[in-house]
Amino acid sequence: MAGWSQFQLGVHAGLTTKQVQMYESGATTISITALYRISHALNLPMGYFVKQMDKVLKLPPARRAIAMNAEIEKALDMYFSIPDGMHRVLHEFLTGLVKRGRELM
Repeated sequence: MAGWSQFQLGVHAGLTTKQVQMYESGATTISITALYRISHALNLPMGYFVKQMDKVLKLPPARRAIAMNAEIEKALDMYFSIPDGMHRVLHEFLTGLVKRGRELM
C-alpha cells in the first residue's frame, strides 16, 4: 500500500518486524490494537481492512485459502491482468521454469 517494507511498517506502527511478518502470513491473529496502529500508520480507516476481509470471505473455500496468502494473491492479480491470449504463453514459461529448476536440484 505505502510501498514500505515490513520493517518500515513496523517502525511506523510501533510493531516489530516479526509481528508484521506473522500478521501478514496469517501465522497469528492480529489484535485490535495492532490493527489500529497499522491503519493509523497507513492513514487508512480500520474499516478498510474489514472490507478487504469481506471480499475474501465471499470467495469459494479453495480460493479463500489462497487469498489469505498475500504473495499468492498478488500473483493471481497479476495473472488475471494478463490479456487472455497470453495465459498459454505464461503457462508454458512457468512449466519450463519448474522443469529447469527440478533439473538443477
